[in-house]
Amino acid sequence: MLHIYGRMLAVGAWINAKVPLLRRLRLRAGADAGEGPLGFIVLAAAIFLLAVAVAAKITQVVNDYMGKIK
Repeated sequence: MLHIYGRMLAVGAWINAKVPLLRRLRLRAGADAGEGPLGFIVLAAAIFLLAVAVAAKITQVVNDYMGKIK
């Protein structure tokens, strides 16, 4: 479990480090300041997939643990 948390923390730190860089590149390209609906959909889909992956891993760990108990 701690290993999963460490990976999620590393991904969060990487995203946090890259977002300012991406914003600067986007502003330099002359893009609009506002987000479009497509951006929100992509972000929501990424968050949903991450949540599904975490839930699947937690379920796998719990099932393995329950298998050891029996």
